[in-house]
Amino acid sequence: MVVKKKTVKVEAVALDKEKLDKLIASLNVHEAEDGVGPLAQTLQSCLEQTDSVQQIQLIKKAASQLEKLNEGEPCGILGACLNTLVLMFSSLQAKNPLRRAIASTLGSVPGWLRERTVNEISTCLSDCFSSSSSDQFPHIVDTIAACLDGFPLGERCIKNLLLEVLQFFSKVLNEYLNQNSGLAGRHIAQAQLMQSCLAAVKTSMLVLQRSQDTLSGAQQSHDKLEETLGSLLSCYIHILTDEEFIQSVQSTTGMAVVLLVRSVMDPGDQVASVVSALLRSSMPGLDSAPLWLQQKCQVLCSRGRSPCVSLYLCHGALAMLSWKGALPGPQWERLLLLVPETLLDLDVSVKESSTAMVVARVLTLWSGAALDCLQGETRLLPPSLQMSLSMGSELQRRLLEHIYSHWEHPLDGVRHQTRSLFRNLLLLHQRSNPSVPDPTKDPHITELTANLLGLEWHMRGKYGSLGCLVELYGAEHLLHIQPQLPLSLLSLMDDQTLAPYASDLLEKLFISHKAQLESSSVKTEDWMERWHQTWVTPLLHMLCLTRPDQTTYILDYFLPKLLRCNPSSLAHMVEALQSTPPCRAGPSGSRGAQGALMTCLRAARAQGVLASSDLWGGLVPISLIQQALLHKHDQVRIDALGLVCENHRSTEVVTSQEMDLIRHFLPPNLSSQSPGIREQTVSLMKKLLCRVRDSTQLLQKRGIQERDHELKEKDQQVLLQYKEFLRRLCVSLLEVLLPGTSFSKCLMSLKLLGLLGQLFTFTSVPDVFALGEVVTPAHAQNVLYCVASNFLEVKQLATTLLQQLPPSAVGLQVPERMQSVLQAALDLSTSTKPFDSVTAAHLLCLLLHQPELHQALLLCAQNQRLDLQISSPPAQASESLLLELNTLDVVRFLLLCLQSEASQAESSLLEAAASFPLYGRAYCITAVLQHLDSLSLSQTERWRCLVSELIAVCYRMSNVVSPVVQSSSPEGLIPMDTDSETSGSLKKILQEIQPRDTNEFFTSARELDTHQGDDPTTHTPSINTVREGYRVTAQMVLVCCWRSMKEVAMLLAHLCQNLPVVYTDENTHPGLITEEQVEGVGLYFRQQLLQSRHRGAFELAYFSCTVEHARLTLQSHRAALALDVLQRLRSW
Repeated sequence: MVVKKKTVKVEAVALDKEKLDKLIASLNVHEAEDGVGPLAQTLQSCLEQTDSVQQIQLIKKAASQLEKLNEGEPCGILGACLNTLVLMFSSLQAKNPLRRAIASTLGSVPGWLRERTVNEISTCLSDCFSSSSSDQFPHIVDTIAACLDGFPLGERCIKNLLLEVLQFFSKVLNEYLNQNSGLAGRHIAQAQLMQSCLAAVKTSMLVLQRSQDTLSGAQQSHDKLEETLGSLLSCYIHILTDEEFIQSVQSTTGMAVVLLVRSVMDPGDQVASVVSALLRSSMPGLDSAPLWLQQKCQVLCSRGRSPCVSLYLCHGALAMLSWKGALPGPQWERLLLLVPETLLDLDVSVKESSTAMVVARVLTLWSGAALDCLQGETRLLPPSLQMSLSMGSELQRRLLEHIYSHWEHPLDGVRHQTRSLFRNLLLLHQRSNPSVPDPTKDPHITELTANLLGLEWHMRGKYGSLGCLVELYGAEHLLHIQPQLPLSLLSLMDDQTLAPYASDLLEKLFISHKAQLESSSVKTEDWMERWHQTWVTPLLHMLCLTRPDQTTYILDYFLPKLLRCNPSSLAHMVEALQSTPPCRAGPSGSRGAQGALMTCLRAARAQGVLASSDLWGGLVPISLIQQALLHKHDQVRIDALGLVCENHRSTEVVTSQEMDLIRHFLPPNLSSQSPGIREQTVSLMKKLLCRVRDSTQLLQKRGIQERDHELKEKDQQVLLQYKEFLRRLCVSLLEVLLPGTSFSKCLMSLKLLGLLGQLFTFTSVPDVFALGEVVTPAHAQNVLYCVASNFLEVKQLATTLLQQLPPSAVGLQVPERMQSVLQAALDLSTSTKPFDSVTAAHLLCLLLHQPELHQALLLCAQNQRLDLQISSPPAQASESLLLELNTLDVVRFLLLCLQSEASQAESSLLEAAASFPLYGRAYCITAVLQHLDSLSLSQTERWRCLVSELIAVCYRMSNVVSPVVQSSSPEGLIPMDTDSETSGSLKKILQEIQPRDTNEFFTSARELDTHQGDDPTTHTPSINTVREGYRVTAQMVLVCCWRSMKEVAMLLAHLCQNLPVVYTDENTHPGLITEEQVEGVGLYFRQQLLQSRHRGAFELAYFSCTVEHARLTLQSHRAALALDVLQRLRSW
């Protein structure tokens, strides 16, 4: 994640008008030709500016003018200039760049002017201390901090005013303590107060640190300073013991207490003795401290203090005292051991995660301080301290217990600190016992390692601790104790939660092991073989004998790291796997040695370890790869295909061996039944075809620039190989698409042909490959047959491919073929099989791009005796205009058919369900309209008329089928038809679909007889003498009704969502659907939601209603209608 750098806000100087006018007036000069005059004018201009950037530029100019001043300048105007700069400095925030610029300007004054500048700053600060209110305290604290932030003159001022500064901090902290007592329950104000208090404590600590020399020399002869320090210490102690203050303030205050103690006492054992007494809450230990300090610390030594006080004091002792080098005395040694004991005693009672985090951080800080103490000669350490810091001591045992209990803490920070603490403990043991460098001769390290290895592997903290042992003692130490460690870790890699931890530990192990073997003093020639036996052999064992789904994380995490560490291991893997006897088969589902070999080779090629020249140069026999491409296991075949297709360089030439292997792979693998394998195959083939395309472009470009005739011939030969490969691939895929081909084979072939059409071209325009030349009409016919598939994905892919194939091969421009396809689409649109209407929609969409489609429509209309009024498109019509006109004509034709069939359905719903269900036509209309850009239409008037008729016929269809959909019967209700000839069959359907206790009708649907008879329960009369008799069930009527209602909802939703609206108050709006029509559709959907009983119809009405509601609410002046619809629904 890219984090944008936070920009510092630059604010201009903002003074009250009275002060600003006074400053400007003080800078008025008459003799501005030389001397201090230009400086005054610059500062005057700066005060008059309101742009902060301009003010910074003027301040920089004033700095250069200040540097050029000579002694003897007029004191009045010079004092005004200095006073102006100081007031500007004190009025700005601490982090403002303008304040930094002013500090730099004040710091650049000549030497003769420095004392006067210090006096000006001191005077300004004294005025702030004496006349400020509590609201100004945070700003003054910021100003003090700014004086100590790389500003030497400011630091001199603070030292000169040390007593006043400390008194000011005492006053500030006392005020904050008083305010905090009255802010109970006011969380925002209390949070702001805590931030101000934290800033005050930190700044006071900074003042104490910068004034060490002044404090140590002045306190004994200055009672006022001693009193001020006592008051400040009282404030610190109050904050430290008041649990209402947040943790960060109390932790900082603990450091401040230790810092103040260190500042007022002589260096040596006395400081350590006093801090130890504070940690133990013991008054006798304070005897060496001044009396006033003993009196103030009595509160800290009371028995009822919070345990967290000890925690914060421990933090302060570690952070504020110097631990580097040899310790000054025995009291320091006792303090060093007292800190962890205090923390561990506290750790038992810690329940809050935030406090546990502080304990873990302070323990790690202590281990770092202990390491700093051991930087010098270890022999100078006292034996007791050396023993305490070594493994096996009581302190180390307790620290290890703390580590074991916190290495799986919910907080990531605690886990990290615990791991750091463990590593530091190992370092402490190493430095305390430098005479035992060999871990095998150290019983404590051996015992610790054995204990860690004996713990359960599901404990995630174990991996980090073992990693520390590897870093400090090497992998051979762990392998000596547990030789089967690599195999144990690899067996854990099937667990997603443990795989990252195990892989990190494995990486540390094999890298360390390799380094140890290389640098060994008894290095032997077979050291690499030993390394392979330790790390590569277990890996191959897992790959050969484990199911592929259990080795996913080994391939993702471990194998790439191993190959990067030692690329030469690939040769060992190949040799070992090739020498594995074929009879050594793993359990059922494992990939075996051949599969493991393909997996390793593929990973090596993906990591760039295996070059193409090595792969095809004899490292692995081609016959072995061919066998893997036809392996019985899916994953082995995919790995072998990935080995062939994947490459680091997208422009690397595809070799003849790779092309031969692809031709060998595809025919038997097109019929894979696994969707995942099919997707991976297509993805890998796309990588190979992209390589062919990119390398072709490179070869063509190089052929233009290359002057060497021999290289040109070689490149041309490669292009010819590409052409032959792609053509043969195209033909083999097209020949698969025969009628009756299985779904998987058909789907794979269409997807790969789609890739060829996407990356190359099937057009008849000559190009480097000219794939369109190999496509024959028979091939195109086979693709057309795929459009009739029962699977939607096959239909879509076949339709897309037909649009890419050469028009001469598809032949839709031929009138007879176009007529037959159109007639087939129209016939399918009235089929009683729902998927036939989807086929019809795809066929119609194919025909929309044909210029002569209108003639075929006219002929069909003539055959069906429809009054279709359409005109021929212009001779030079653009593609978009042709698509619009053809869409308009097709929708008009389908609308006429639908209007006629709706009229017949109004007379006989039974006949409609059996012969011409209405939903097919409506579905085709919606599908055709989806290919149209409704915002760039030219025939707006014709479209408006058509839309009105579409909405009207939708209402008619809904009226015909709604009695069934809205019936209270679960099976629906068939209304009485007006045609008396069909009344007998309708009565039987009514009897059969009446509500009953069971739904046996739908488990064994009956068919109506086509012979006439007297008994209406056993015979169904024919519709008329012209048509053949037909059979119909109640289910057919129900499907016709609810699917028709569905398509009505989808068509109306499409019209309202995609067509621009004509508003009555916007005459210039080029809309296609009127405002009244949109409102009418909304009311229609509301009615359907209130009356529909069929769940499917209800859900579609709900979807369409939400589309309509969203469309209305987009227009602010139409939101009232949407709200009215919702209110009516709510009140129903």
